[in-house]
Amino acid sequence: MEIEEKIVKKETLFKGNIFDVRCDTVILPNGRKATRDNLEHCGSCAVFAVTNDNKLVLVKQYRSAIFDVTTELPAGKLDKGNEGRMEAAVRELEEETGYKAGKMVHYFDMLSAVGYCDEVISVYLATNLKRTKQNLDDDEFLNVVEIDIKEFKESVLKGEIRDAKTVAGVMRYCLENNI
Repeated sequence: MEIEEKIVKKETLFKGNIFDVRCDTVILPNGRKATRDNLEHCGSCAVFAVTNDNKLVLVKQYRSAIFDVTTELPAGKLDKGNEGRMEAAVRELEEETGYKAGKMVHYFDMLSAVGYCDEVISVYLATNLKRTKQNLDDDEFLNVVEIDIKEFKESVLKGEIRDAKTVAGVMRYCLENNI
């Protein structure tokens, strides 16, 4: 059975700093028309940082979209222009946590909300961390926490940590390391 939709019209409704809002008119596999509201995101990166004593470096940050504080991987959007994903990950790790990685490698890419958004989050694994200085943006307020992987897993299972990129990163790390 054919399941792909064919876009017949794209209309940008809003242009923002992080994303644009678009309404697409599509033809469904059964021939009917429908509309799809989508966000075109500039892309982002996240860093799965592990200290030399095997603790995860996370940040606690207020998120206005959910009116709550989350515990999550250090992360951020790509600066518009020519910033590469690895470059953004290096920048975000030091800005948000005050750590520099002796080694940073691309870990995996994930799609954050495929039902309405094209955002790709590139997750990097950072090890051999060295303490530097946190350098938050003027509008950024967060706390750095270091947590043991087993304690982290318990927090996920209890529903205390719900951020998708963070849960996905830890799931992969645990599967790869038999934790």
